[in-house]
Amino acid sequence: MTDDAAELSTWTLGSVKASGMELEGGCKTPGCNEFARFDVDGLIERFGADWLVPLVLPVRCQTCGEWLHFQLAVLHDAPKG
Repeated sequence: MTDDAAELSTWTLGSVKASGMELEGGCKTPGCNEFARFDVDGLIERFGADWLVPLVLPVRCQTCGEWLHFQLAVLHDAPKG
């Protein structure tokens, strides 16, 4: 993993869930830009709500094999009409 693999974000799994946001991992490899969305409820069951999310997730990109980086996303409802 990278040098910042041990660095933690300020977000716990519980705070991600409470915020209504989604936990994603994004690939930082130039030209790749793949991402994965994680099941926050499943992660809370496994690790607990107080688990601090690392900046570099222990998951590799399925496209290029590099480590995924922590990011949050807000899902918006589809426009009506």
